Amino acid sequence: MNDIKQYYKLISEIEMSEFRLTFNYDNQDKFQEEVEKNKTLKDEIGVLKIKLSDNSSNSDDIRLAFIFVANSLLESFTNIKRFGNFYPDLSQGMIISGYLFGKILEDFKTALKSEGSYHPISDIFMSQNEWNFQPLEVFIENCKNDLLKMDFTSKIIAIDYYEGFKTSILAIVATLREKGLIR
Repeated sequence: MNDIKQYYKLISEIEMSEFRLTFNYDNQDKFQEEVEKNKTLKDEIGVLKIKLSDNSSNSDDIRLAFIFVANSLLESFTNIKRFGNFYPDLSQGMIISGYLFGKILEDFKTALKSEGSYHPISDIFMSQNEWNFQPLEVFIENCKNDLLKMDFTSKIIAIDYYEGFKTSILAIVATLREKGLIR
């Protein structure tokens, strides 16, 4: 398992541990055991963050993979616009409203977790359900342009970039939820 995959595995384990700490424990020993486990996990991720902060010659491969994914998305948007009255399908043929955004995040996360060795091709389904996807398209275009101007000298920079990207995508989702376009 590479360091980035290990990082996200530890994040998940910490979140689960912190959730378990909210339980009402009858046995104080079990509670203390979970507290110790949580501390150990946080110590492990602290050490791993230091390692991920070291300069790495292949960190910039992640940036290049992100650019590839962004280009793939932008190409899909362009192809959809060529058809006229079509829009990116928010559910991507699934029953899950807003699945498009999860797909985008997953493609970027795959590029991240593979440390740039895998470049997902983002094909986006289209539908005739109208919605203003220009803010998403502009955001992806801006991300691509930003990525072209930067270098990822360490893996933690790539992780931080992805987390910021995810936050922005979730803000777009929140806006679409407020408008009632996704549930």
